[in-house]
Amino acid sequence: TIQGVRYDRELLDTADKLITGAEDGRISVDDARSLWDEALDGQGVTPTEKRTLQYILDHYNCTSAASSFLTSQLNPEVKAEPETQEPLTPRTKARQAGRNNFVSALSFVACLGMQLISIYGYFTRGCELKVFVGTTVVNAGITAFAINPDHWSLLTQRFVRLPSVRQFCGMAACWVLVVATGMIAAPELVIASSWSEVISSTPVQEAAEQIVSDCGRDLLLSALVLLVGATRKFGAAHVLGLFLVLSQAKPCASFAHMYLEAGDDIVTGVSLSRFSVMCSLLLFGVYAHLTEEKQKFLVAGAITNGMYGVFMLLDPSRYLSETFADIASPPPVLHHWALMFAISHLCTAVLLCYTALDTNQRGGEIFEAMGFVSACVVNFLLHFHQTTLGSISGANAYVENAGLGFGCLLVLTMGLLTIANAAAPHPRIIFHRAPTMKYLLRALYLGNFALAAGLIWKRSELEDLSGFKHLSEDISLWMVVGHLTLGSLFAAAAQLSPCGQRKVLQYSMALPLSVALGCLFLEHDFMKELIVAKQKRVCFHVFNGFLVGLMLFACYYTKRYKMTDQGDTTESSSRANACRFLYVQALYFGGTMLYYGPPEVAGANASPTDWQLHAIIDLMIGMVYIAAAQLDACSQKKLLQYGMTGTLASIALTVKLYDLSPSTLAMQVLSLVVAVHACYM
Repeated sequence: TIQGVRYDRELLDTADKLITGAEDGRISVDDARSLWDEALDGQGVTPTEKRTLQYILDHYNCTSAASSFLTSQLNPEVKAEPETQEPLTPRTKARQAGRNNFVSALSFVACLGMQLISIYGYFTRGCELKVFVGTTVVNAGITAFAINPDHWSLLTQRFVRLPSVRQFCGMAACWVLVVATGMIAAPELVIASSWSEVISSTPVQEAAEQIVSDCGRDLLLSALVLLVGATRKFGAAHVLGLFLVLSQAKPCASFAHMYLEAGDDIVTGVSLSRFSVMCSLLLFGVYAHLTEEKQKFLVAGAITNGMYGVFMLLDPSRYLSETFADIASPPPVLHHWALMFAISHLCTAVLLCYTALDTNQRGGEIFEAMGFVSACVVNFLLHFHQTTLGSISGANAYVENAGLGFGCLLVLTMGLLTIANAAAPHPRIIFHRAPTMKYLLRALYLGNFALAAGLIWKRSELEDLSGFKHLSEDISLWMVVGHLTLGSLFAAAAQLSPCGQRKVLQYSMALPLSVALGCLFLEHDFMKELIVAKQKRVCFHVFNGFLVGLMLFACYYTKRYKMTDQGDTTESSSRANACRFLYVQALYFGGTMLYYGPPEVAGANASPTDWQLHAIIDLMIGMVYIAAAQLDACSQKKLLQYGMTGTLASIALTVKLYDLSPSTLAMQVLSLVVAVHACYM
């Protein structure tokens, strides 16, 4: 309250942030639209919110266009004045000119690099004359256009559908995540597609796969930093610290194991110097976090990655001999990927250097975009060199991936146009939390029902599409029951309050997130034995990461409702205990089948890998019931009622496949009795 009048604190806080981050301390028309969108929280603008907006209009320094917009929204009967383009302040004009200068300078660097590579190839590598002349002519034309910043301004005016900087960061993060997932989940495919000679030595093949996976993990850091610019919900320093913790967990465990078991500090596949440098950086990150010097942590990360990348470029053999001590003479394939790893360190350093300029104010995502586009220039020049002259290590067996190079060029061009167009107004896209979670839950239960139907009528086609091994009849039927149960629970969750929906999604993402982290950081691909085809396995991990991203986005990065986030507060001990019994049962059976194989009733010929699929579904069901145990009584009843569908299907399948002995039916019948008693007794 202000002078006895009640106002909306969140709107006032937002207005304070807007004028703090603005260069002129005023609320622009885009800021006014943001305030109005925030007031529209699904129930319309309440009287308190209208009063708050009027207070902002009266007491804050608003531009004429912003005042006209808020007045027309608060008083619809007042005819709004036609909006005019607000004049840019001198500082805004300077920033816009600076971004265009950055784009033109970076374009000139790319063109100059291409020309130098062409000259080097013509005089030292025997590059054909027509290739050299063609590259020179094209470079001359592109340079003449790109060197003038005004040309970029005119070009962006032609493209009216250019994304905003935040949208570009999100799209670039998705592209980088797909590439990184492929390099980590199936490094052997990357090597096979880029190396014409057959690698006969198993240690060399494993070493090359290890380096390719490490390059993919460096790309993961770039994707996470881009997500900082796309969401503006967390800081780049937190992302760097989290990445260091996850990436160094496996090497730390390996060093500890070898030291305790063998008294040695040499672990094949782990560089002691890199491990020491990254651990030192992590310790500095802890200090920076405690002292609120997060920007210094990013600068230190840029310096560390840059220096280590330079040292690897100068002497890749030292890194290879330290990391793979059992390989006496590293072949060209290892030298090539060691240099690629060094360049990935340099690209990470460039990205972190620009990100350190982000002071977490309004529009700070431009620095993440500039850093990523600068790193894209380095990658593009690398692809151009290897397309025209071959591997940077001089190996003759390397084959450049033209598709990946074209994708890098496309992202680079889009990034340059986006940065040049950063000052233009963009429509704001708002995702409200409640409908987003509801639509996601509907998609989840429809997907589970579709999988259950596909396993019944189109099992062979579904196995071919997903890449799973041929499933036995018994496990296919059990997976039908599992997907039916999981789909029923998600269907019930879609009818809960936003608070209940969020709780269910938070616990449901635990297992997919664990699978993703195990594959990306801990070198444990849980799906390796379940999906034989490597391409299909990469597709699975991409889809799994997309699903985790959707759940995280729906739960944490959407606009929440102010008045309807809380559901019913009544509690029921019997229903809570029933949910606890069901999740303990599901987690027990899922964990048992996952680590100890199928149950005895399945027979001696049952395949342990097939039953791991059923174990995953059981664990997912258990996580949903854990969320249910923390909800109100009405939500628990809804989930228990829908969950009975799966219990009845489980009883019917048990009767069909096995006998009617108490050992096979006791647990299912007990689960049904517990659920019925909790709901209706």
